[in-house]
This record gives sequence, C-alpha cells and structure tokens, in this order.
Amino acid sequence: MWLYDDALSQVAYDDDGGIDYYPCITTTLSSGTYYVRANCFLSNAILSSYEIVLTGAPPDFSQALAVGWNLVSIPRIPATPAIDAYLASIEGLYDSVMSYENATQTWLSYNPAAPEPSNTLTTLDESTPFWINLLAPATLIVGGEIPTHTEQPLAPGWNLIAYPAQDARQISIALDSIADHYASVYTFSPETESAWLRYNADRPPWTNSLTTLSPGTAYWVEVNEACTLMIDD
Repeated sequence: MWLYDDALSQVAYDDDGGIDYYPCITTTLSSGTYYVRANCFLSNAILSSYEIVLTGAPPDFSQALAVGWNLVSIPRIPATPAIDAYLASIEGLYDSVMSYENATQTWLSYNPAAPEPSNTLTTLDESTPFWINLLAPATLIVGGEIPTHTEQPLAPGWNLIAYPAQDARQISIALDSIADHYASVYTFSPETESAWLRYNADRPPWTNSLTTLSPGTAYWVEVNEACTLMIDD
C-alpha cells in the first residue's frame, strides 16, 4: 500500500505491516488531498476492500488576554507542557506567570527574563490554573487533545482551580463532584468594572455576579474540607 500527496510524491508505504499480512499505514497528515494505491500479493487475486480511518485533530483553543493580570486555564492537553512552548503564541508579550499549588499552599512563578534556576513554575497543562501579566493585548493559542476527565485535589480553604471543560456550565453543575464542600467561588475579569466576579451559595441568587464557569478562565474556590474536583467533558 502506498500513500501519495497531491503532487503524487510518496508520503508513506507499507507491505504486510498489518494483521494477517495486510498492509497498514498510520500517519499524521496536514490538510490537503491524498491518494492511496493498494496492490494484491498475487497477480490473479482480487482486493475486495480496504479501510481508511480519518481522525480529525481538535481545533486550537484561543483565549483573549487584556493588558495586566489575567486569570487563565486552557482546556487542552498540550503536546509539550514546557511553559515557554505552551506560551509560544504570546512570546514577548508577557513578563510574569504565577500558579498556586493547593496542596502546599505555595506560589510557583515564572519570569521569561529570569535565570532558569529562579523559576519554580516550569510546565503548564489542562489542570494548571495560572495568573499571567500581559504587556499588550494578545490572544493565547494552545493546541492539543481535548481532556475527557480531570481530577484536582483541593485542600481546606481557598484553592485555585482550572476549568478544563469545553462548554460553560452552571456552577452547581460544574462543581457537582464537590457539592456541599464549597461555599464561595471567585474569578477575576479585567473587562468588568469591579474586576472580581463572585458566587456565594448562602446569598440570594440575584446578588451573585458569577453564575457559570467558562473555558479559558480559572477560579478561586473555598472548600470546607479536603476533596477532589472531577470534571468530565
């Protein structure tokens, strides 16, 4: 079996690499037109059928960021979690990144201009919420697989959480796995007048400025005991 691109240049080839001596080609393709040629082993044999399975890669996720501090989480599993690769689309447009480690209640930080040993935050992924300080408006673009299930251990008190789902959900639905364990949820929105949006389960619904969790944003959640936040897509 041969695989060609639209210029009829060979992209891949296989002979008996599949099950029961059938050829099998598995490869990653860019968008475009391709051609497959399959030959039978014996000149008088007839190839009745062959299978082509195409799996489309999920689109990149983009998040608009304002000048100053932004509270962010990205719902993609990055191919390369190294922080400089993760933030490559906004290189030179930010000067500081910080994330809060809930288990140890400590801050981790990254400064692209600082000597490497001084940076304690070195990777970012779908379960890492973070603050980032922008020097100019920009759009962060991150590619990768869509997470189907994530777990984030939370400690009593305030926790910084990521929201790796693909759609916005009511707080009670998004935080169903820690129901009865949380009292307050906050997020930072530089585009709003007060900047902070708040949800408090003990207050009348109309007093809450935050009602849903949305992809691209991270949140502060106050819990009354150790628990695990689980989010399925």
